[in-house]
Amino acid sequence: GGGGGQASALVVFLKTQASQLMTKPDLDLLMDVCRNAFTSLANAQSGLYFAGNTSPSYPQAINGAMKVLTAQDWLEEPVHYHKQLIDSCLSRLPSPEGCHLVDAVYVLYRCLQYTDHRKQEIQAYCGQILEMIQKHHNADGGFSYSIGRSQVSYYGATISMGLHESDIHGTILLTWALAMILEIQENNFLHWKVIRP
Repeated sequence: GGGGGQASALVVFLKTQASQLMTKPDLDLLMDVCRNAFTSLANAQSGLYFAGNTSPSYPQAINGAMKVLTAQDWLEEPVHYHKQLIDSCLSRLPSPEGCHLVDAVYVLYRCLQYTDHRKQEIQAYCGQILEMIQKHHNADGGFSYSIGRSQVSYYGATISMGLHESDIHGTILLTWALAMILEIQENNFLHWKVIRP
């Protein structure tokens, strides 16, 4: 996930800022390097993105896929093996923390832009994730990253006392997940727009 996050951030930087810092041929070359790197990581059997012969654990694999699909979106490239990736994602439910929930929803949301493969199962799966998200909702109107308490640390730094209250990270992630679920369920009665991460 970490490497995918860095690569995705690089693509966002290249798409939004690099034209001011380098020539178009150099930028095009770097974008092709990124495209080729992601293609080399795409596993045809699972649809997941990893190097070597052994897939990472489910949470790492789905998080890594989320990061690569973010970059692919900025590159305006399709998901490589969307049907296989759907199958891998649906193989189990994510753990009930903010990032894991949004990662699974985002992967399915992006894959559904290319196929209707297992769409009804995806909608039912997202219904289960919706129930998980509801457990993060707090009386203050927001969401906490963890169930029943705000996020305590971020990349090793203590950021809160973990009180029973919402936090910014949880609220942003889970509101984004809700917007995608509304689209997946074809019931976006709130007319929310799905952000491009």
